[in-house]
Amino acid sequence: GTLFIFEREDAIIGYTDFYNDSERIEAIGTIFPLIFFGVAILITLSTMTQMVDESRMQLGVYKALGFASLQASFKYVGFAFIAWFIGMIFGSIIGFYTIPNLIYNAYRIMYETPDLISNVVFSYLWLPLLVSFIASVGVAFYKSIKVSRETAANLLRPPLPKSGQRILLERMPWLWNKFSFLYKVSFRNLFRNKTRFFMTIIGIAGCSGLLITGFG
Repeated sequence: GTLFIFEREDAIIGYTDFYNDSERIEAIGTIFPLIFFGVAILITLSTMTQMVDESRMQLGVYKALGFASLQASFKYVGFAFIAWFIGMIFGSIIGFYTIPNLIYNAYRIMYETPDLISNVVFSYLWLPLLVSFIASVGVAFYKSIKVSRETAANLLRPPLPKSGQRILLERMPWLWNKFSFLYKVSFRNLFRNKTRFFMTIIGIAGCSGLLITGFG
């Protein structure tokens, strides 16, 4: 007689389907964190920049009282560190326990599989910890140190308004003159606030990608 040897992938169709589904989830999990981290970095950069700029006079008072630049910046670095620490605790719980169980239980509708054993995997944890720490605490430290290094007299004065610059569209009068006043103001705000501009683009692109992936 003839002896046929089948591997598990060839003999069990459900095993192959489950393996392919796992690879799809892994591919999605590789791409979307990049979008989320990009949005988080831009939001943190915008928030901390605005907070430090609005507290210039407080930094000036601290420096006038004799505090060094590093000591004066600890207020904002501490705020960012506490927010990062709390966010990482909740994020780790959601990432290692909540979301995997939701996805796994959704696939159990089609497959007979054992219960998922959730656990913290430190090989997956160190990179989000490092990137989020740099994006929050690192950005707050850089921005606050940069501002607090100015002299106390300059910090106690209100900041000088930025000089108005013409955007690229204004150099095209044949197109610029056709816009209404509201559109001109909107375009100027977009191109002069580049951080918020890119934050909006990346945020909308990420949400659209999530929606398309969900429907797909």
